[in-house]
Amino acid sequence: MVQEYLNRSENYLWALASNGLKLLILRDNASLTRQAYVEFDLEGILDGEAYSDFRLLWLLCHQSG
Repeated sequence: MVQEYLNRSENYLWALASNGLKLLILRDNASLTRQAYVEFDLEGILDGEAYSDFRLLWLLCHQSG
């Protein structure tokens, strides 16, 4: 539903969605022929000590000035 909203809206380019265990970073993409999101397994990152996944999540979400 979030992807559909992004595709229809001209005001938003990105969105975050989560169920508490997984986090999706979605981008507006009118062409649904390819993946338009990045998914992070939060439980796996924290329980499995997946530092490289955490670092990628941090870099994507961190505002650099």
